[in-house]
Amino acid sequence: MGRKRKRYEDGFKISVVKEALQENAKDAEVAAKHEISPGTLCEWKHAFLNGGFKTKEDKKLIKQMEELQEQNKTLLQALGKKDLEIELLKKKEAFITKEESGSW
Repeated sequence: MGRKRKRYEDGFKISVVKEALQENAKDAEVAAKHEISPGTLCEWKHAFLNGGFKTKEDKKLIKQMEELQEQNKTLLQALGKKDLEIELLKKKEAFITKEESGSW
């Protein structure tokens, strides 16, 4: 059987990358300290600098934002429907008013 691949939380990756980005830190030393390969550290640094990692708090905020956007979409659709109903009722009222006054 093959070795099981290790999985690391984004928070751990972020802390290791921040340590590696310090002025005096050497990638090989930081990688050895955390028992990861220098290549993995390099990949993590690249991902970090390009915004690839999200902490648990970030993920929670993103989820909340998506839920609020969906709720906003639903409310805007309901508002549009109500605006349409109001316009139809105004036209119906105008039609009935004309009919009652006999202005045909």
